[in-house]
Order: sequence, then C-alpha cells, then structure tokens
Amino acid sequence: MDPLSLSIISSIAIGIGHSYMKIVIPKIGSERFIFMRGAMLSILLLLLLLVGVGNPLIDINGVLIALVVSIIGAMGLLFFTRGVEQGTPSVVSAVSSSRIPLTALIAATLLNESISQIASLGILVVVFGLILISDLLKKQRISQTKLSSAFIYGFIAAVFWGVSSAFIGIPSALLGALLFTFILELIVALVGFVLMLSKEHRILPKDKFFKDYWGWLVLMTILGLIGSLSMNIAYETGRVSVVASVVAANPLITIISDRIILGTKLRLIQYVAIVTIIVGITMIIFG
Repeated sequence: MDPLSLSIISSIAIGIGHSYMKIVIPKIGSERFIFMRGAMLSILLLLLLLVGVGNPLIDINGVLIALVVSIIGAMGLLFFTRGVEQGTPSVVSAVSSSRIPLTALIAATLLNESISQIASLGILVVVFGLILISDLLKKQRISQTKLSSAFIYGFIAAVFWGVSSAFIGIPSALLGALLFTFILELIVALVGFVLMLSKEHRILPKDKFFKDYWGWLVLMTILGLIGSLSMNIAYETGRVSVVASVVAANPLITIISDRIILGTKLRLIQYVAIVTIIVGITMIIFG
C-alpha cells in the first residue's frame, strides 16, 4: 500500500481513538492509560513478530535511534492525554497538530527533504484550519484554568511529536516498521508504568473499571495498532512532510467522531476548518 493511503488510514484511526480517550482517561488517569494501552499494544505486536509477520531487522544503531525517538514520542503522548483530561479531544488534538511546521522544518534542514512552494503553502493552510478548530475552546463551557492547561499540554505534545515525527522513518527503515512500532509502544508502556507508580502504588484500576470500560480500552488498543503501525510504515517509505501533514490532520476526524461518540455539536466554523484542512492536504500531496 502506498504511503499516502497508509497516512490516511493512520489519521482516521488516530482521530477516532482520540475521542474515545475522553471516556476512559478521566476514570483512570493519563499515566495508567498510556501504560495499559502501551502494554496491550506491545503484547499484540510481539505476537505478530513471533509468528513471523513482517521482516524485522536487528541493527544496533537502529535500536538506539528507536529508543530515543520512542522516548520523545512517549512524552508527547503523555502530555496529550493530560490535555484530554482538561479539554475536548478535538481541540487538544488540533493544538498538538501545530507540530506540522516543526516537522517540515527539521525534514528540510536536517534530512535534506525538498518542499515545494505549493506544499509549503499547503502546510500553512492546514495549520490555519487547525487554528480555527482550536479557537473553539473560547466557545466551550470550560473553566479558564482547564482552558489554559489544555492549550499548554497540547502545545508541549506538539513540540515532542514535532521532533519525533521527523525521525520516525529512520528506525522504521533500519529495523522494519513492525519491530520499531513494538519498541515504541513498549517504551510508552514503561514511561506510563514509571510515572504511574510515582503517583500511586496500585498498578491496575479498580475492579469497576474492568466491568464498565474494559471494552473501550480494547477498542482504543486496536485503533492504536492500526494508527501507529500504518503511520510508521508510511514514514518508512514516504516523504516526511507529506506523511506528517496527513497524519497530523486527524483533528478533522476527531471533531466528527466527537459529534458521534461524545455528542459534541458541530458549528459552522468547524465545517470551515474541515474544508480548509482538506484543501491544505491536497496542496501538500500534489505540491
């Protein structure tokens, strides 16, 4: 499958998964969520590796790069989930997607990836569409404290993800996307585990969680597997700026799934933002 199709699949899976986060994270906390999600994903990926799926390669440099990229990416996920605790997923997702210019800049300066003028303009158009989405926070019934926290956490996540997104293609190419995704999710689980134990000694949530929310966590794990693996394969074979822009446009999926899953009403500006982002992505793809 071509990188563009994989990027679109990843964006859809990630966008839907962000909406479901709002159901689970307030019940168990961001640290326990990323630990449980990462642990379940790691087990699934390990099973795939053991049965011979993919073509994993063992490369020491690739493993070291994978560890660094994974730690940076895990920190981005941590701050993103903390933002979801405070605000609406679609808005936090939009703020975190402001990473696109940072990723494109790193790709152009450090990875020598050329970006056409039309594609550069497309990146700005996408960012403008994301700004339209994030502006909706002003119209939501959220306290000023939570409003500020959601923005701050989303922006910090954008910085971490902006850096990690630029380099994902390197360990994916050296190790194979499946092995790199396993390392990534394992690091996510370990980061969540350490931070969770630093706050409380109980590893698993209360029994009531398993009765009421276990199914949601399993669904998000499946969406995470689809989103993470397809994204890493796309980065392995595609242009960083294009893949990053398409994947980071997942808020347009999230605002739609927020409407369906959480009952969040869509406003005219959201429809304008969706059209704007689609136009920007089209410019990036064909630029």
